[in-house]
Amino acid sequence: MTDDRCRQKAKHHLSLSQKPIALSHLKSKKQLEDLLLKRIGSTQQLEAVLRSIDQAKGDIEIMAAYSTSTSTLRDILKNPALDLDHVESTTEELAEVMASQEEVDSAIRIGGQVAVGASGQEIDDEDLRAELEGMVNEEKEKELESRRVTEREKEKEKIAQTPTQKPVDALPAQNVHTDKSEADAERVWRERYEEAQQRKKEEAQRAETERMRKQEKMAAE
Repeated sequence: MTDDRCRQKAKHHLSLSQKPIALSHLKSKKQLEDLLLKRIGSTQQLEAVLRSIDQAKGDIEIMAAYSTSTSTLRDILKNPALDLDHVESTTEELAEVMASQEEVDSAIRIGGQVAVGASGQEIDDEDLRAELEGMVNEEKEKELESRRVTEREKEKEKIAQTPTQKPVDALPAQNVHTDKSEADAERVWRERYEEAQQRKKEEAQRAETERMRKQEKMAAE
């Protein structure tokens, strides 16, 4: 019998002037409410107990992990290689060996520089850049020459395709124009070629000056 049903029956008997029966139903309602509260309280208490049990199990696992980790770390630290004096002496020896290695490397590097400077076979970045620039200029010159040849071929094709019925006096003007175009192209190509050769010469001079300066600096050291 639920709480609402008890209340409805109490109202029904009260309307029939049956107060004792209505009171009985109200009493049953109150008892049901008390029972529900007790059960809710018991359920909450059981849930709290279950949470405590789970927490306790987790704490046991955590403490077991702590214990295992402590035991493992203690066994590892017992290794003679991890003795404090041995660690300090090892690190000191390592520092000394690294310093010696740096000294040897420095001596080899300086000796190599002196040997290269004495033999005059030092590889200079400026020389490499000058050589690369020269290669680039050569490619540009080849491309310019190829373009000039192509333009000449096109002019020849235009002349060959010119109708024969044109006035004779127009041909000399066309030839003059063609010769002028070829002369202009020849002049531009020649100027660019001379500029490239001049840049190449200047770069070679700068590279030689830089190489001489480095040799003098190494000799002074």
